[in-house]
Amino acid sequence: MASSFGTYEPKKDINTWISSIYCEKWGLKEGLRELIQNQRDELINLLEKDNIETQALNDYEFNFLKKGTNELYGSIRYDQMGQKLSLENKGKLETFNLLLGGTTRNPSNNSAITGQFGEGLKIAAIALLRLNKSLSIVNTDQVWRFSLKDDENFIRNGQREKCLFWRWDPYNNPQRAGKVIVEIRNITIDEWKEAIDNYLWLVSKVKRLGIINAGNYGDIILNPEFKDRIYSRGVFVTRSGGVGFGYNLNLTLDRDRNCITDYKQFAEKANSIIFYILDNYNTLRASFGNFENMDYTEAEMFEQFPENIYNLLCSDVYFLSGAYYSWNYLPQKACDYIWEFGNLLFKKKGHQIIDLMLLI
Repeated sequence: MASSFGTYEPKKDINTWISSIYCEKWGLKEGLRELIQNQRDELINLLEKDNIETQALNDYEFNFLKKGTNELYGSIRYDQMGQKLSLENKGKLETFNLLLGGTTRNPSNNSAITGQFGEGLKIAAIALLRLNKSLSIVNTDQVWRFSLKDDENFIRNGQREKCLFWRWDPYNNPQRAGKVIVEIRNITIDEWKEAIDNYLWLVSKVKRLGIINAGNYGDIILNPEFKDRIYSRGVFVTRSGGVGFGYNLNLTLDRDRNCITDYKQFAEKANSIIFYILDNYNTLRASFGNFENMDYTEAEMFEQFPENIYNLLCSDVYFLSGAYYSWNYLPQKACDYIWEFGNLLFKKKGHQIIDLMLLI
């Protein structure tokens, strides 16, 4: 992308015309999410989702390579001494990106891209600055810095309104040419490690999640640590409060991406994953062979899946959640599997299994 700085001399900070109280419920989770998702979206633009290889250097730093090569397209680094998180990728930002609505991404052209409102960078800056973090962006030959400052042109309750300002200064480092490096300071290692769980493409490299892909329906996460966590396109959204497993789906979310707007849509997609696995359980199991592609804990989680489905279906929490409704449309093959497996569990669960089989 070409830059458009013209002959502007950076003599003062520039007001973005966004109040510091905008999206006041946004905190560290939301601020980091926008910046990390921006990095992810740009990598997808450059490589396509299936060509990105994520490599964990330890349990909190990562490289992003072009699959099958050693070519580095991006990275995440954390400086423990300086408490600085750095997100790097190839590319260049334009000043247009600092306008409200200023995004060049069109998610309709790539279903793997999440960003669409064009506000993420600006609101992330506000959220982080409110928490006394700092945000700067090395943008090839400039460095952009953000701050919250009073503006005498805007008065609220007799006081100057605090707004988001930015400025850019020349930056000369040939090693960083053609790169965008987002730097967040005053973030602790514990804050960052906790945040990693919110991104499946990162946490799956440092924790055994027991992820089973169900084709176009999405993914189910068997690891009990991630029970009830709902992800959309790999980004954590919310906790479900009683559906037994973690799920990664393509969902319709609210503006802040913190809430599912259609719970029926979620329930239908989550159940479709369960139906898919029940329909294909023996085939999936055979595809793992002796689980050579999974470690022991993942294999054990997969082996326990059918029984865990029974525990889930027999729970009042699941039925009260409303997520059960589409079990009325249980595919015949999956229904037959439940009957077969139910007979095996009869001695263990008795009339509870009979009641369940009669229900479905």
